[in-house]
Amino acid sequence: MLVLALLAVSFFSLSVGSVPIDLCEITDTLFGEKRGMASIVVVDIRLPRMLLAILTGAGLGVSGAVIQGLFRNPLAEPGLIGVSAGAALGAACVLVLGAEIIRQIAAVPLNVILPIAAFIGGLVATLLVMAFSWSRTAFSVTTMLLVGLALNTMATGGIGLLTALTDQDSLRNLTFWLLGSMAAADNDKVLISAIIIIPSLCWLLRDSANLDCLLLGESGARALGVPVTRLKFRLVLLSALIVGTSVAFAGIIGFIGLIVPNLLRFIVGPMHRWLMPASAIFGALILVAADLLARTVWFPQELPIGVLTSLIGGPIFIFLILWQRKKGLI
Repeated sequence: MLVLALLAVSFFSLSVGSVPIDLCEITDTLFGEKRGMASIVVVDIRLPRMLLAILTGAGLGVSGAVIQGLFRNPLAEPGLIGVSAGAALGAACVLVLGAEIIRQIAAVPLNVILPIAAFIGGLVATLLVMAFSWSRTAFSVTTMLLVGLALNTMATGGIGLLTALTDQDSLRNLTFWLLGSMAAADNDKVLISAIIIIPSLCWLLRDSANLDCLLLGESGARALGVPVTRLKFRLVLLSALIVGTSVAFAGIIGFIGLIVPNLLRFIVGPMHRWLMPASAIFGALILVAADLLARTVWFPQELPIGVLTSLIGGPIFIFLILWQRKKGLI
């Protein structure tokens, strides 16, 4: 059902916009040889941003499920623990300070520099949260949230400083990018995102059984033969890589990694072999729908996707907190 819904929303996203295109024209454009205005709009404009939304949504959904399983807490999310903010700070440093210098020295295109910088920022934030949250005897959820809050505050301050340093021509683009957008999607960004996100997702899906064992606690997972230390390192590395790539090309998009796994637990249960693939499909579905709303609800202006996901995800997050408290889990 999720796959069929994703296909339906994707075709609807290709057809709706300033230039309406019917299903037959889309099919001829994608699978035939028809060229013209419809082909230019679909292939060069709408298809890249739809594919980038699918990749980004799938990556954020699975990363949220992985981080919740890793921290053994359903309220953990890449944005709440500072991963997204760290990735954004790394990418913003490149955008404002170092893009021209790095390209002149290393002759590396910006599309390659951005995900590397965002990955490093997200990885550093994740490692800091893990270092302060884990001890030899127990894992502290309170410490995780407090450290995540501190990292978010520091990263936000750093991004604000970089925003103040940038010129007026770049200020609007930087601000819009920080709020999340698929407007800059092109074939190169889609290709690079696919090369990074798809293998990372496949590798994470292989660890679904190990994540289920990790829910029993580290000692219980070790008793079942799970290499806990290597598993944590691998999960952290791959999650930071996915989130960093997503932030680099789409900006900060909050609450996808939080609400998607939690909503799906009511439907598919807590087993990660079902939860993670479902999170990938549902995350892609939500982000494609959000991108469609962002570019049509206030036409001709385009709304940032991060604004829409925050407006929707905030009330759901409050509901999850109240539900957790009612169950006596927090």
